[in-house]
Amino acid sequence: MPRKTKTPLVLVLLISTLIILYHRTFFWLVSEWLTNPYYSHGFLIPPISAFIAWLRGKEIVGVKVEEERIKSNGASLILGFGLLLLISGSLYGMNFIAALSFIPVTIALLLHLCPNKMKAVLFPILFLFFAIPLPVERFGYLLQLFSARASSFILHSFGLHVSRRGAQLSLKNSSFFVGELCSGMQTLISLLALAALFAYFMNCSPIKKLAIFFSGVPIAILSNTFRICSIILAASFFGTNIAMDFFHPASSIIFFLFAFAILLVIARLLRCEVMP
Repeated sequence: MPRKTKTPLVLVLLISTLIILYHRTFFWLVSEWLTNPYYSHGFLIPPISAFIAWLRGKEIVGVKVEEERIKSNGASLILGFGLLLLISGSLYGMNFIAALSFIPVTIALLLHLCPNKMKAVLFPILFLFFAIPLPVERFGYLLQLFSARASSFILHSFGLHVSRRGAQLSLKNSSFFVGELCSGMQTLISLLALAALFAYFMNCSPIKKLAIFFSGVPIAILSNTFRICSIILAASFFGTNIAMDFFHPASSIIFFLFAFAILLVIARLLRCEVMP
């Protein structure tokens, strides 16, 4: 008979170890979630991961530990890699690398302490990636330019005269600058997190799940482009004040729901259904 793992003791040991190693990183993460516009959703990721881990953990209660457990040297290699990332990130002041190390370190510790739970909680641990602020400012700037260029092209196609200079779009009586928050980066990161969660709960092949996940990239970019176009169209028909004071704030939610609706359609086309 395999010895049963003392789950509460294992959790206390695991959480205590992670707090000791990552208390400074946790403070940095909270600060970033409060100030980084691309990662304001970060507060939602850990509770969601914890809930999925709890949900899946309940499903495997009573399942016997496999006779051949994952070899400890494999877990040690993962732990060594994670600690190397943590040390490197701390020494060179690259907080995002130190935060990224949390994922392999947690996986390695679970492989050592509770290997029979690993399969169930692997996704919740990997899902934490979407809470880690990455240095995406340069890519965000490129998205700004692309969104402005694509919006200008679409508006011209509808017969609306819009002049573009860099990330600035101008009508006859008003101008609009596609800033960081309108670049689509926030939508892209948030929608990819949602797509990963959505694909995880789909009952279909891994290839179809990957298709759902990666479709989040063009959907987010397209949705943000349509949002910019709709704001400028609203300004053209109803005036700049109405477009910016009323439609601009509401459009974020409207077009994010639009993007999620497209994800649902793609899952339907792929004949994917939610797991029972």
